[in-house]
Amino acid sequence: MSAHQDGFAQPRHLRLGMPPSGSAPTYLGPIFCRSAPRNFRRRGRRVRKEVSYPLIVGSLRRRPPPTADGVACRVRGSEPIAPDASATDRVKSYGGQMKRRIEFGSLRMATILAVGLLLCAALTVPTAGTASAEASAGRADTTKYLGVFRQTSPAEIPSGTESRYGATPASVLWFDSWATGNAFDAAGARDLWDQGVMMHYTWEPWNTELSATDPDQIHLQDIIDGEWDSYIKARGAEFASVGAPIMVRWGHEFNGDWYPWGIVNNNSDPDLYIKAYRHVHDLVVAAGATNVQWIWCFNNGSSPDASFNDPARSYPGDAYVDWVGIDGYNWGHGPSWDPDGDHWTSFESMFTGAYAKARAIAPTRPVMIGEIGSSEDGGDKAQWINDMSADLRSGRYPDLKMTVYFDQDKEEKWSGTSSPAAQAAFTSWVSQPYMQGTGKELAEVAAQYSEKTKPPRRPANP
Repeated sequence: MSAHQDGFAQPRHLRLGMPPSGSAPTYLGPIFCRSAPRNFRRRGRRVRKEVSYPLIVGSLRRRPPPTADGVACRVRGSEPIAPDASATDRVKSYGGQMKRRIEFGSLRMATILAVGLLLCAALTVPTAGTASAEASAGRADTTKYLGVFRQTSPAEIPSGTESRYGATPASVLWFDSWATGNAFDAAGARDLWDQGVMMHYTWEPWNTELSATDPDQIHLQDIIDGEWDSYIKARGAEFASVGAPIMVRWGHEFNGDWYPWGIVNNNSDPDLYIKAYRHVHDLVVAAGATNVQWIWCFNNGSSPDASFNDPARSYPGDAYVDWVGIDGYNWGHGPSWDPDGDHWTSFESMFTGAYAKARAIAPTRPVMIGEIGSSEDGGDKAQWINDMSADLRSGRYPDLKMTVYFDQDKEEKWSGTSSPAAQAAFTSWVSQPYMQGTGKELAEVAAQYSEKTKPPRRPANP
């Protein structure tokens, strides 16, 4: 792993910043997305013909943190002793008897203790400002973000997700393949950012009309040799013109055998993947797209499960990665690629080991679930969603910041509306307080992790 972390990329603090001001976004035409096979596909299966769909959009609203009223304490001063005052009051004068002096000492001690307790209460009861600050500080470490993929028009995503689940996503996912030659819709991405949406663009280097192993397919060596440089540079310039942060997930699920960029389909050589990834990254950055946050995303299971296919061997290095992603699906019973098989898998079983691997590979990078979904067949999907929510809320995955749900029935009934029970569970999940992170907050997460990795500041000389 360490051998792959020595890149010469632009410094991360520049890549995570905004592009130079003054470049107004330009509309460059519509973008059409293409779905892709999911995980655990049997090698050699027929690649289906893709379905085109447009950009997905959304926004996320968060409830304001609770506040508390401050408590003010005041200790009143003593008053003059009246001539007819009681004996207890007279202990405040210095002319009393010894007994009264003892009473005075006891009363004074009790008064001091009472005042001390009141002062402690005043110090420990937060004011409105401190309560808000403490809530925000705690929330910064526990907030998670909802991402959604749905095959529909951009305008329908926010209202559609709101009407189905009572929430809208912090990020939206869509796909595009290189062979289409589509321009990136920079103007649309900018408009969505203005609404508080963080864009998540899955950029797939293949021709979806060909099988993964077709000789005419795009291969990693073709990318390394520069055959796609002009295309990459053009997309990089379009990314830059957004003028706002976007996410780019290039060559995801590379440890599977269903994509042409998979390690097994490129001489089983993980170094080819690293070189191609770095080549694409560097061309995009050179085109001015310092606003891109790069997602390096592996599948939760490798196919084949071989040493060369260990995701750690394909890590391009911290200089090239802002997020580590993991994809995984609960395929249930009898998926198309194994009609007689039982593949019902809990969220915990799917991601606990993969999360540990992600943290071991890149301990200074935040983690996301790049794609997730559950089938209805073979178990209780509603309970599966409830268990997922409980696992995410438990604190077992502190660096898992975003979960992107594949909210579309496709190979299986993945969508959250696949049954009334599933929809109720999904609605409950996305309404949890920990899931209320916004797109603008999401855009800051990678930079926050970058700050954690900076060396400590030396103290100033006296």
